[in-house]
Amino acid sequence: MNIKINKAEEKLITKLLTEYQQTNAAKPSKWNTSTSVLNKIAEAGLIPTQRQPKQLKIKQYMFTFEEGGWNTCYGKSKRGAIKKAMAEYKDSKGLTPRPDSFHIATESGLNSALSLFY
Repeated sequence: MNIKINKAEEKLITKLLTEYQQTNAAKPSKWNTSTSVLNKIAEAGLIPTQRQPKQLKIKQYMFTFEEGGWNTCYGKSKRGAIKKAMAEYKDSKGLTPRPDSFHIATESGLNSALSLFY
């Protein structure tokens, strides 16, 4: 699909999507959808002097604990997910995330890990 918009329309769409993205930052699917649209606008844009840098999508990462067990967390990058998990579990005794175990969660990986519960 090819849609033609003018500079004023692009500014308005970008502003509205950025506000929507900020209010839905904790919702990965909404963040990723708005990020995709903003990146498309930036790549095809009419206002090259006001381009935003390409934004990263939020991904779900699986990881294991030193003491056994697993969990997931969200992050834009592996490094960000590790940092977030370390901060979340820093005061938890017996729950130390293993940085070398972080990987992007897949549906089959999550199903396999969840099968341990039933």
